[in-house]
Amino acid sequence: MIFLPLFSDEFERIIEPYDLEGSIVVAVSGGADSLALVLLIHEWAISRAVKIIGVTVDHRLRTESAEEAALVHTWLKDRGIDHHTLVWQHSGVTSALQQKARSARYELISNWCSSRQVTTVLTAHHLGDQWETFLMRLSKGSGLTGLCCIKSESNLGGLRLIRPLLQVRAERLERTLERFNQPFIKDPSNYKLEYARVRMRNLLSVLSDEGLTPETIDQVRKRFQLTEDYLDQQLQIAFAECVKDERYINLAVFKTLHKEMAYRLLRHSLLKIGGHIYPLPYQSLELLYEKLISKDFVGATAGGCYLKRSKGGWIDIKCEKRDKILQ
Repeated sequence: MIFLPLFSDEFERIIEPYDLEGSIVVAVSGGADSLALVLLIHEWAISRAVKIIGVTVDHRLRTESAEEAALVHTWLKDRGIDHHTLVWQHSGVTSALQQKARSARYELISNWCSSRQVTTVLTAHHLGDQWETFLMRLSKGSGLTGLCCIKSESNLGGLRLIRPLLQVRAERLERTLERFNQPFIKDPSNYKLEYARVRMRNLLSVLSDEGLTPETIDQVRKRFQLTEDYLDQQLQIAFAECVKDERYINLAVFKTLHKEMAYRLLRHSLLKIGGHIYPLPYQSLELLYEKLISKDFVGATAGGCYLKRSKGGWIDIKCEKRDKILQ
């Protein structure tokens, strides 16, 4: 398969629907994907009243990370792109490294943007990331919402998070860097088999030969999203019938809901009240549901919340530790 670079006219069609204006932050790791994105959006912004700012997070997990961040700074500065490096201060990470690094990255960028009144961040997630995410979530038994995978736009504590390259192959982004005559950094963690995402990526060739290409998975994901959108509409109806003051659930009405709708209502409530970035896993929702409808239910904790049975047949949901939640 021949992969062509992205040129300015195609990228313009990709980015225009987002109606970008003002100052835009691009998360730049120094890898091929994020460098391609920042150069494409910079090329697009030159003739527009849009300021592009590259932000790199130095996770301090590898000895060469500071040097790499400095290299990214030089590359972008030479092209007239404003750039800042944020450092994750920690005393060492021994478990769930990728998850903790991702959370720290989003928190650092979110806080930096908030302090400078920047409201939009672009990340370089691409079609291959969708493919990997779908198969990883499928392997863990995710429900429909999880299998809809990465959204092109989401909200992170009031920050507009945009992923414009989700329909683009990673190979095209590398070809795009060739167009710009731009080198990139290869992160050794992208080749370590202890990470599930890397192991999944290594299956791409074999599964593609059987028809499970990134494009095929994306078609399935889009069909799932149609169903997801309909169920979200039904969720609004369930909320109107079942929830008071955004925190009290009428237990009698809750028990009459279809299980899938009940799970969705719980997930939405826990996210809103608990303030977490990621929703409760589907299996955890199933267990929580069974606890709530039990005649012996008194209280439970889940998703950063405490759920307590109160007088009159209501479930009261309160945030456990709001001071520790990423806003």
